[in-house]
Amino acid sequence: MNQHVATVDQLMSQGHARRIIHQSVTRRSADGRVVVIDDRETLNFGSCSTLGLETHPALIAGTIEATRRFGTQFSSSRVYASVALYAELEGLLSELFGKPVVACASTTLGHCAALPTLVGDNDAVIVDMQAHSSMQMAVGLLRARGVTATVIRHNDMERLEDKIRSLTSTHEKIWYIADGLYSMYGDYAPLDRLEELLDAHPQFCLYIDDAHGMSWAGENGTGYVRSRMAHHERMILAVSLNKAFAAGGGALVFPNEQLAQLVRTCGGTSIFSGPIQPPMLGAACASARLHLSGELASRQRRLAELVAHTNRRLDEAGLPQFEATDSPVFFVSTGLPEACMNLVEAMKHDGFLMNAAGFPATPMRRGGVRFVINVNLREDDIDRMVERLAHHYERAVVAAGSSVADVAQSFGIPEFTIRATPTEVFAECGSAA
Repeated sequence: MNQHVATVDQLMSQGHARRIIHQSVTRRSADGRVVVIDDRETLNFGSCSTLGLETHPALIAGTIEATRRFGTQFSSSRVYASVALYAELEGLLSELFGKPVVACASTTLGHCAALPTLVGDNDAVIVDMQAHSSMQMAVGLLRARGVTATVIRHNDMERLEDKIRSLTSTHEKIWYIADGLYSMYGDYAPLDRLEELLDAHPQFCLYIDDAHGMSWAGENGTGYVRSRMAHHERMILAVSLNKAFAAGGGALVFPNEQLAQLVRTCGGTSIFSGPIQPPMLGAACASARLHLSGELASRQRRLAELVAHTNRRLDEAGLPQFEATDSPVFFVSTGLPEACMNLVEAMKHDGFLMNAAGFPATPMRRGGVRFVINVNLREDDIDRMVERLAHHYERAVVAAGSSVADVAQSFGIPEFTIRATPTEVFAECGSAA
């Protein structure tokens, strides 16, 4: 076993033993606000379904109708045959984005279809170090083929432009691989700067994954990236039909039909992988129609209110965010993996489901607690969560052999003071009531 795998195994085993990963949900409330884990009710701050569409009557009806028409699965590679809902979904998504779309069984499989097909042998690839693991996996396929691939520091646009300039004379195209909204830290790619680089460098291409930005942002839910920039002629956009879209699968949005058809016919996972199955195709078509209807706007506004409320409460408590944004993904810095696990475990005991975000998803000393706001939560849920987070924060860090000063140093942020509000300790199962 290599050292990297051994380290990951050790940390994951610790998380599993402490029952903060690989958890089993045995029940959930009708709206998903409360989930039961280990016979304990917990407020659900772990869901990426930020708009709560998974219980929308239209999506449930779409799932049932598709299952009745086609069964639970259609077991065939799409290159041979696919149910008509596939073409319907791609048509709806093309209408939504105003560009050609190829649907895929997952966003990960979409990356593995698109990047090896689109990136030429004489191209170069530059990867943001925080780019999602699924894209880094696809870049590994390129490296195995001999394609030049370089990793740069997170959101380092000066370094990116230097690399573009140095590679231009020796490579046909230079691709940058990045997220629109980064899934761990909850911060954004600098899209205005990337658009400037696209305009300034004709060989520069952008491959960007907006899986976590889909639906909750943008007109009709086209996502964070498309809410901030037009679809550039040298940009490939990947999105998720899971998460806030509340269905299954992923989609690739192309600047023209020629590239879409190339990936559809030549992408390895487009040829050899199984399809999105009929129940989720039915849900996805229903969700796409809901997006096009304009009905999401009220949910987007409600989510924005809750996100702003959360930011205010975290600031009042002095809790250190990696970067405060208007996204529903939050990251409170804790530093060492042990500190992160301590804090997540304490929050679970108090009735809050949150996520440990550490190595290998982040650098070893730059882990933290990740949580996501969804529209089913209430302001008082958020208030109680922040109170308990502040209550447990410093003792969780100190118990890991670290300190608030160490956390500030690891993240390069000013030293901070936690302003915990004295509150009654919650009963084990009572805080989600």
